[in-house]
Amino acid sequence: MILAKDVRASEPWIFKPRTVDRGKVWNAITDRLNDETSVKFQVKKKNVQEHFKLLLDKFKAKRKHQAKLTGVDIEDSEMNILMEEISAKWEEAEASDLGCTSKEKADSVFVRKVKIFRRV
Repeated sequence: MILAKDVRASEPWIFKPRTVDRGKVWNAITDRLNDETSVKFQVKKKNVQEHFKLLLDKFKAKRKHQAKLTGVDIEDSEMNILMEEISAKWEEAEASDLGCTSKEKADSVFVRKVKIFRRV
């Protein structure tokens, strides 16, 4: 619960994956978790990222399973509400990043084809 609240507050999805800025956000989350008095253990950035990804993947699988079943009420616990919000924002950010990447990729493929045809 603490991790989900911290991720929602820090918004690591606004930075591109594998960038220094996103790394700084995950470091800040890790530092806050290590400073938390209710947590009796130390965590590392990589472990925090992996654990959150696992939580998010499990939540998505659970949501997908519940959507397939008819007549099943989806429980609205605080954790589910947080994960739903984070999941929506994360997917939106990934979709916008993929849009730019695929356009740039298409442009680079076009430029390569033009260069090949000019050589012939």
